[in-house]
Amino acid sequence: RERIEKINETIGPRRERIEELTAISRLLKKREFLFQLPARLEHCLEMGALNQTVEYYTKTVGILKKYSHMSSFDSILKECQGIMDRVTEILKERVGNMNTSSSEATDAVKMLLKLKYPRATLWPLFLETRAGALEASLPKQIKEGGDEDEEEDVCAFIQELNPTFLGAYLEMASAFRVLFLTGDYGSEEIREAESAFEVRSKSLFTTFLNLIRSRISGAHDPEEVKQALIHLYRNMENVNAAFPKLGITEKSNSAIRNTIYDHLEKKFVILQQKAEGNMKEMNVALFDLWVDKGGETPFIGDPEPSSPRSPSSSSSSSSSPSSSSFESPLSGGINPASENLLYDIADAAFQPTINEIRKFVQNQAPFLTYDTGLQEEVFSRHKQSVSMKICLKVQQLFLCLNELALLTAQEAGSDPDMKKVRACYLLCLSQFCATFRTTGVRSVQRMLRELPTEADYVQLQTAALADRLRDCTVELLKQYVGAQARRLSRMIRKTIDTPDWMESKEPRGVRPVLDMIFDEFKTVDNEICRVFQDSHEDEKFEIVIHQEKKPNQKFGGKKLDLSVGVRMERKSLLTAITHRFLKSFLEAVRLKTFGRCGYNQMQVDLAFTAAILGSYIGPGKVRELTDEVLYSVSERCVNPEPFNHAVIESICKEKLGLASESRM
Repeated sequence: RERIEKINETIGPRRERIEELTAISRLLKKREFLFQLPARLEHCLEMGALNQTVEYYTKTVGILKKYSHMSSFDSILKECQGIMDRVTEILKERVGNMNTSSSEATDAVKMLLKLKYPRATLWPLFLETRAGALEASLPKQIKEGGDEDEEEDVCAFIQELNPTFLGAYLEMASAFRVLFLTGDYGSEEIREAESAFEVRSKSLFTTFLNLIRSRISGAHDPEEVKQALIHLYRNMENVNAAFPKLGITEKSNSAIRNTIYDHLEKKFVILQQKAEGNMKEMNVALFDLWVDKGGETPFIGDPEPSSPRSPSSSSSSSSSPSSSSFESPLSGGINPASENLLYDIADAAFQPTINEIRKFVQNQAPFLTYDTGLQEEVFSRHKQSVSMKICLKVQQLFLCLNELALLTAQEAGSDPDMKKVRACYLLCLSQFCATFRTTGVRSVQRMLRELPTEADYVQLQTAALADRLRDCTVELLKQYVGAQARRLSRMIRKTIDTPDWMESKEPRGVRPVLDMIFDEFKTVDNEICRVFQDSHEDEKFEIVIHQEKKPNQKFGGKKLDLSVGVRMERKSLLTAITHRFLKSFLEAVRLKTFGRCGYNQMQVDLAFTAAILGSYIGPGKVRELTDEVLYSVSERCVNPEPFNHAVIESICKEKLGLASESRM
C-alpha cells in the first residue's frame, strides 16, 4: 500500500499535466472543427446529407453564438447561418411538395423543428400538403381500379384501399399528432392545430367516400355491393378507433346508405330505359308490319271474335299454324293475322316491363337480409329507409310510365315514317297503360310485400297510381280519337267543299266518295277491335228519313251538345269519333249554299250516313246529329223542296244491301 501511494505521489504531477494537455488538445480539435464547420456544412449539403448538416449545426451553434463577440467566431456563425438558410429552404420545399413521400416530409419537419423553425407556420404547410397529396391520389386510384362500365371485383378494390389511401392517411395523421399535437408549447396553438386537422380530415374523407360510393354503386351484382360496403365499414372503423373525434363511423354509415341509394338509382335509370325501349318497340313492330304489308294498313279485314283476354295470355295463343309469324323486336313472335294483334303487341311490351320491375325489386333484397352479425350491424340501421326508397322508386316508375307513354306518342307523331302507324301505336300505348292499371299495380304491390321488411314501409298508393294510369290511358285514347276524327273530317270536308251544290243534278244514288269514308271508318273499327273486344253484334241497318224542321227550330231551343267522354270501350271510341266527324260535317255544310237538287242529294247522303254510323253506335244519337246537319243544309238552300221519301228509302236499301255484303 505504501508503495502504491509512493507511485501516485511520483506520477501525480505528470497525470495532471497529461490531463491539462489532453484538455488543450480537445479544445484545439473543437476550435479546428469550428473553423472547418462551414466547409463541412457545405460538403454535407452538396452530398444531400441534410440530416448530418442539421446535426453539425445544432451542436455548434450555441458555442458560435456564445463567442460571437469575437470576429473570427462571428464570421463563422454568419457563414454557417447562410448555409443553413439554404438548408431551411430546401426542407420547406420538401414539406410543401406533394410529390415528397410522407416519411421524407416527416423527417424534413423534424429537422426544421430542430432548427427552431416556427411550429405555427410549419403545421399548416405540412397538413395542407400531405392532405392535398392524398386527395390528389384518389382520382388516380379510382381510375386505376377500372372503368365503371367494366365488370370488376369491387370487394378486391376496397380491400386494396386499406394499405394505400387509408394506410397513407393513418401515417400522415400519426405524424401530425406526434409533431404538432404533443409537447409543452402553447395549448391554444395545439387546439388550433387540432381543429384544423379535424376539419381537413373530414373534408378528405368526404371526398374519399364520395369517390368510393360512385365506384361501388356502379357494380352490377348487389351482393358485390353488399360485401364491398362491409369491407369499407371495417376499414373506416380502424380509422375511427385511432381518431374517434373525427366521427368517421357516422360518415361511413351515411356513405353506406347513400351508396345503396345510388345503386338503386342506377338500376332505376336502367329500368326506365328498358320500359321506354319496350314502348318504342311497339311502334317499331307496327311499322315493320306496315312495311311488310307493302305500305297498306293491315287492318282491312274484320277480326274474328275470340274469348276474353287477360294480360297473362301470350300473343302466340291466337296464332294459327297456317299463318306466318311476324318476328318483332319485342319478346317472342307476334302473329300478324291475329284478331288480337294490337293487344298482343301491347302485352308483348307489358310482360318484359313487369319482369324488369320484378328484377329491380328483387335486386334490392340483399340489403334487407343479414346472414351474420356484422351484416346486421352494417345494414340494419338502413333497413327502413332503404325499404321506403324502393317503394318510392317503384311509385316513381309508374308516374314515369305515364310521362314516357305521352312522350313516345308525341315523338311518334313527329317521325315521318312512324307517323304512318301512330294511330295504332296510340291504341297499343293505351292498352299498355291500362294493363298496368288493372294488373301491373297489384302485381308490383305483391312483389313489395315479399321483401323481408315491414309491410308499412312498402305500401304503394295503389288508388292514386291507378287514377294516374287511367288518366294517361284516357289521354292517349283522346289523341287516338282526335287523330282518326281529323282524318275522317278532312275527307268529309273535301266532299262538301269540292262540288257546286247549286248546280247539282237530281240524286240517283249515294255519292261514291262516301264509300271511301266509311271504308276508312270500318278500318278504324277493325283497329279498335284488335284491342277492345266489346260484344260485336251483327250490324242492323236502320234507314232514317229525316223530318223537316221549321225555321229556327233547334231541338226544343237547346244548343246541341256534341261533347262526349272517352272510355276504354270500342263503342265509346267509335261514338267519340262519330261525334267529331259529324261536327265537321255540320261545319262544312254551313259554309255552302245549296240548290234544290243539292239539298236532295244531302238528304240521301245523310240517310245513308245515319244508317251506317248507327249500326256501329246506335241510331239514337246519330239521328239527332244528322238531323242537325240536314237542318243546316235546309237553312242554306234556296229552294228546300224535300225529296220523295220512298225514293230515298229505295236508294239507301239498295246501297245498304251492297254494304251489308261487303261487311260480311
